[in-house]
Amino acid sequence: MNGKPQATRVLSLDVMRGLIMLLLAAEACGVYEALDHVFPTGPAHLVDAQVVNDVWHGLCAWNQRQPGSMHIAGP
Repeated sequence: MNGKPQATRVLSLDVMRGLIMLLLAAEACGVYEALDHVFPTGPAHLVDAQVVNDVWHGLCAWNQRQPGSMHIAGP
């Protein structure tokens, strides 16, 4: 034993970090627009409405990505 404290990772923060990165990458690649084009109604349209940051139509899931990143970073 070398006397150094062992660094521990919090799995929930890693999952949240990964989810935010996947959502941002999918948005940058146009995945949501493609889904909305292929499936104009149904669940794909509902997902697209939650992740496209257009005109203010109320609070949606996409508006929580920056506060989520700030929560991960901490004070």
